[in-house]
Amino acid sequence: MCFWGGHDFYTLGAWNGTHFAPDDPLLAQTSPADYGGELWASNTFAGADGAVLTMAWVLEGDCDVEAWPPQKACQRVLDRGWYGVLTVIREVTLRSVALPGGGAQRALAYAPVEALETLRFNAERAALAGDGTFQPLKTAGAALDVSLTAAVGTDVAVRVLASPDGEERTVVSLTSAKRIDHAELVYLNNAQRKKATLNATAAASIDACEARCLSDARCLGWTATPVSEGAVACRTLGRLVPLLTKTKSGCDWGKNLGRDPRDSTSGVTGDSWAVLAIDRSASRLSGGYGTHEYAALVPLGGGAATVRVLVDGSVVEAFCAGVAVTARVYPTRDDAVGVAVSATAGATVSVEAHEMRAAF
Repeated sequence: MCFWGGHDFYTLGAWNGTHFAPDDPLLAQTSPADYGGELWASNTFAGADGAVLTMAWVLEGDCDVEAWPPQKACQRVLDRGWYGVLTVIREVTLRSVALPGGGAQRALAYAPVEALETLRFNAERAALAGDGTFQPLKTAGAALDVSLTAAVGTDVAVRVLASPDGEERTVVSLTSAKRIDHAELVYLNNAQRKKATLNATAAASIDACEARCLSDARCLGWTATPVSEGAVACRTLGRLVPLLTKTKSGCDWGKNLGRDPRDSTSGVTGDSWAVLAIDRSASRLSGGYGTHEYAALVPLGGGAATVRVLVDGSVVEAFCAGVAVTARVYPTRDDAVGVAVSATAGATVSVEAHEMRAAF
């Protein structure tokens, strides 16, 4: 594991007792354990049944912790008298992702442990017809377990910690988009805020990079990284290289591999992909640091896809097909406890929502 700047990363491979051989020795990349920006220092342990379990520290998300010592930028955090919380316990398994032209690639999959279900109460279940708008549920609160299930290709979203007028809200969504502009995402660091809009030449180069990948049956994904004014370096990928990745060298962003995500745009091919995102732009009326979006590309199979969202006060954890995205949110309104669901017009989404008891 590689711990750095609000991210934990892993590398898969084989251990023969003396040496570790990564699955992809040429790239030797590491993959995020979670695509949120405040999760750090995972602890892995064995369950009573032998299952591999993990939980991680979730940093405070409403100040720039890189401005250290924190009293320079995070006095409100110090005033709380505590710093950080833990995720729910997650079970870790291996999944296999199909590659174009045959074959598969391994990745870790994360899901909340089954024991969390013993904390549920006040169940609400419904099959809602999507109309593109948010439909309120009876379930409400700041400790929730909500699942949405719909056919692959259906855009779904759940709005949690929402005020009655929707002015304050956090939205978790699964959309069929195939492209992420990484400059729109902030991974803990304010310096990674969205840059100026790309000029027409660079935008056309990004489109050309995507077209190049789509024209190659062996291409699984692509990344376009601006290298100078109007110039874009295009990298097409025949293997499932994480679109947000770090190398083992120095535990830093993969700049030496040309995949520094901060200025890049990436995408995938095929119909069985979606973007899992946590939109925090209206999570608190005061705005400020910690209202940027987190997102991940998710490999889906056929049939149905399920998004599960756990809310515990200031922590929102989203899961889909083994991919996890975690974020901190800080609502300011006492009535920001509502839940609402939306889906593509004409589609049906199955909803299961529960309030959650305290574990202790």
